[in-house]
Amino acid sequence: MTYVTCPIMRYHPAVVAQQAATVALLAGDGRFTLGLGAGENLNEHVVGQGWPPANVRHEMFAEALQSRINALTTDVVNRDDPYQRAKLADDRQKALAELQRVTGEIEQAKKDIADIEEEARKAGVPPGWLR
Repeated sequence: MTYVTCPIMRYHPAVVAQQAATVALLAGDGRFTLGLGAGENLNEHVVGQGWPPANVRHEMFAEALQSRINALTTDVVNRDDPYQRAKLADDRQKALAELQRVTGEIEQAKKDIADIEEEARKAGVPPGWLR
């Protein structure tokens, strides 16, 4: 099961996180994949709010990801129960491992995009067409 969305305009990042957690729980261990991105005009402009350029969407996307990372890695409740502390520590480790994996994928995607942009420039594609 896969859910792919852009958590920056149509859906609030917290709503996307809650939806993904619910579907992941219902789907069972390892049977759910969440795909996130900065969106594209084809499907997202229908919200009627206008559509920002790619660099703005990328900033909005980074902010949305950071808010979810903060929610996963910040203990906002004082936990006295040793089991809950151990569970929270385990959840944090899993979240941080996932963050490292996603960060690696983002860095690779940036390199891939730069390579594609360079090839397009070499092929004579006007710079304004790349974004």
